Amino acid sequence: MLFGNRIFGASNELFFNMAKVFYFPYAKYEIESNLSKDELIQRITDEITNLDLIEELTTKNKGKFTGAINKTSGKFWVRKRLNYRNNFNSTIKGTIVSTSSGSTVSIVLKLHTFHYIFLSVFCFFLIFLGISSPANSEDFMWAIGGLGFIYALTFFTFNMAVGEALDTLHELV
Repeated sequence: MLFGNRIFGASNELFFNMAKVFYFPYAKYEIESNLSKDELIQRITDEITNLDLIEELTTKNKGKFTGAINKTSGKFWVRKRLNYRNNFNSTIKGTIVSTSSGSTVSIVLKLHTFHYIFLSVFCFFLIFLGISSPANSEDFMWAIGGLGFIYALTFFTFNMAVGEALDTLHELV
C-alpha cells in the first residue's frame, strides 16, 4: 500500500524517495533491501531476456524486463515488458550498492531521449501554430489546449508504466 513516499506492508522494508521534478516525466527512487548485492543482481538477471524480433513474437515465457546488468559493478538499465502498448514506457537505470544491512538500489526512471525530442518538437509546433495568427484568439486557445492535453497524456502514460515497473522491482527486491 502506497502512502506518501513510503510503501507499508512490504516484506523487504522498501522505501521509495521520489525526486521532485515537475516539468519532465522523470522519477528518482532509492530502494532498501535485506538481500545482498549478489542476490539482487541474480534476481534481476533472471528476469532479463533480450530477444530478437522473431523470438519476441513467438516466445511465450519472456522475462519481466529487457535490458542489461553489469554483474560486477551492479549497474543496470532495463525496460519493463508491458502487457499492453504504451509508447511512454520508462527506461530504468540503476545501481545496486552493498550496505551493512543488505543492499540499496538507486534507480532513475525516465523516458527515452527520442521521446523528449519528439515531445519538444511537437509542442513547439503547436505553439508556433497558436501564435502565427495573433488576430484569431481561437487558434491560440486550441494550441494551449493541445499543449495541456499532450502534457497530461504524457504524464498519465508515463506514470502507468512507472507504476508497473516499480511493482515488478518491488517483487524482485
